[in-house]
Amino acid sequence: MVFIITYIFYVLMVFLVVQLGILQYSQLKLRKEMKIINERLEKATNHSTAFSEYIFAKQMDEKKAHVLILAHQIRDAVAKQQTAIHAKIIEETPQHHNLSNEEIATLFTAEKAVIIQKLWSTYETYLHTHWLTKNGTIKSVFRGRPDDIDSEVGSLHHSSKLLLKQLDHWLTQLNSSS
Repeated sequence: MVFIITYIFYVLMVFLVVQLGILQYSQLKLRKEMKIINERLEKATNHSTAFSEYIFAKQMDEKKAHVLILAHQIRDAVAKQQTAIHAKIIEETPQHHNLSNEEIATLFTAEKAVIIQKLWSTYETYLHTHWLTKNGTIKSVFRGRPDDIDSEVGSLHHSSKLLLKQLDHWLTQLNSSS
C-alpha cells in the first residue's frame, strides 16, 4: 500500500514537473512572439513617422516653390511694364502669397523671409502708386508720354525699370543655396 501511494505520488510529481515544463516553454514561446510583434509594431510606427515626415517635407518644399513662382510671376509682369502698358498682366498677377509670416519664417531662413516680405511690400507699393484706382481696380489708361518721367506713363515705365532691378537682385538672393 505504501508502495502504491509512493508510486502515485511519484507519478503526480512527474506529471506536475512535465506540466510546469510545458507551461514554462509556452511562456518562453509567448515572450518571443511578443518581442517579434513589438519589433514589427515599432518598425511600422517608425515607417509611419518617417513617411509622415517625408510628406511634411514635401509639402514645405511645394509651399516654398509656390512662393518663388509667384515672385517670378511678379518679376515678369513688372518687366513687361518697362516699355508698354500691360494692364491685364498686372491684373492677373498675385497680390499676395496667402501665407502667414510664421509660415514664411518656417519655410525660409530668416534672411530669405525678410527678402520675401520686402519683395511683396515693394510690389504692393508699386501697385498702389501706379496701378490701383481709388476704387481698388487696375488702371488701364495712363496720361503723358513714355519719355516724360513726370507723366503717369513715363513714371510707370521708369519705376518698372528700377523695381525690376531690385526684384532681380532679390530673386538671385532667394535662389542662392545659402
